[in-house]
Amino acid sequence: MSYKQIPRNRPIATLVEWYTNKKSGKVTDARKEIQKRFDYLDWDVQKSIVLAFLQSAQTDRQWAYGKVYRQWDDDYMETVKSLWERYHESLCAWSVMHNRGTVLLLSCCDNERTVPVYVELSPPQQNTEKMARIISLY
Repeated sequence: MSYKQIPRNRPIATLVEWYTNKKSGKVTDARKEIQKRFDYLDWDVQKSIVLAFLQSAQTDRQWAYGKVYRQWDDDYMETVKSLWERYHESLCAWSVMHNRGTVLLLSCCDNERTVPVYVELSPPQQNTEKMARIISLY
């Protein structure tokens, strides 16, 4: 009877390096392993992983928005704000609305310039129905 050797866990730093280096050819393997082990990692490592995923493709950003929604940190604000201004993804808006009181949420076009629109939510979890209608306009 032959035994199959169980692979050992790779260091998370190696996986993050493979994931961020798109030319490594190991992005998919690194993504799967990182997502599987994410909940069991230290908070600092989790933050760096979420920020790396937010800088990536849409499916990876959507995964990261779920983490941002549940584990908000103010370090995410600038990245999430720039992502909202660039892509207008509803998951991005929901993660901010859930965790922040006053946020830069929408930007409206007005004669070739962008005008920021601030929305007041206090406490953060209220007014979600109203915000859903605003988000659906974009």
